[in-house]
Amino acid sequence: MRRLPGIGFEAGNVTPRDLILFAYDLQRPYLIDLPGWAENERFDIVARAGGVAQTLPAGGNVEWLMLRKLLEDRFKLTAHAETREMQVYALVMARRDGRLGPQLRRSQVDCTSTPPVPPAAKGGGQPQCARRNGPGFTAAVGQPISAFLFFLVGQVQRAVIDRTGLTGTWDIELTFSTDGTAAPATTPQDSGPSLFTALQEQLGLRLEPSIGPVQVLVIDRIERPTEN
Repeated sequence: MRRLPGIGFEAGNVTPRDLILFAYDLQRPYLIDLPGWAENERFDIVARAGGVAQTLPAGGNVEWLMLRKLLEDRFKLTAHAETREMQVYALVMARRDGRLGPQLRRSQVDCTSTPPVPPAAKGGGQPQCARRNGPGFTAAVGQPISAFLFFLVGQVQRAVIDRTGLTGTWDIELTFSTDGTAAPATTPQDSGPSLFTALQEQLGLRLEPSIGPVQVLVIDRIERPTEN
């Protein structure tokens, strides 16, 4: 998706699902009752703000609001938020004594309110508040556990709730095999530990299957758009 600040946005070969997730800042496990065609059919979108931006509510992300308006007008989207009891993973302490792993450390900074410090400002190296994610790794400085949950949801494709009791901000480094991350490993991975094993060994945390309340977006109606 190509953003055009103040002008609009363009998106090529995207599904309605992709547009909804972006417009509502969601991950897939939190989107309910989306029909199959909206998961798979792809469209090219070219949206221009024109006078639409002037009619949007004040506050919030303008791009999100514009895209929600487009979904309502062109896809006839209607949806509502609700809380449902769902199968989830609960993130809990792995050790009864509460001891943390070596790669989860209480941070000296709070990056929820501090903008990233560029490397040049601190003598080179990583930006102070940078977050880096990639295949088989994540690293973050000064982030709350809630920010780490966002990463975990993308790996296990299930809602994750925090039951660690950890408050404040944390420095996190996690590396794991990208094979078999959707379920706990039953055999060692040649390329490294599974996500579930790495969480316990490196962070002292554990993902535990559970049932819990999840805030979701329920799709009430969505239609295929007519072409321009």
